[in-house]
Amino acid sequence: MAIPDSITSIGDFAFYECSGLTSVTIPNSITSIGSEAFSYCSRLMSLTIPNVVTRIGNLAFYQCDSLKSLIFKGKTLEEVKAMDNYPFGIEDETVIECED
Repeated sequence: MAIPDSITSIGDFAFYECSGLTSVTIPNSITSIGSEAFSYCSRLMSLTIPNVVTRIGNLAFYQCDSLKSLIFKGKTLEEVKAMDNYPFGIEDETVIECED
């Protein structure tokens, strides 16, 4: 699923329990992801977050049991860990990656 460039934030519970969602393309226009935005998206496997995202809400990825790859573009792991609410509801932090 691709989110349009005209969107600047993903609200609280935006994709809550969206069991058909397997991957999401987040555009560079998104600066924040709300609380529980992707919680209980049981089939979500991968998500790439652009470097302009500065806020991720509580439990944004809670119970995303199929999540294998959460990639942060343009951030170091230290910068991601310094964000509020880290690890964003993810039990297995090994799925969190950083890329230039």
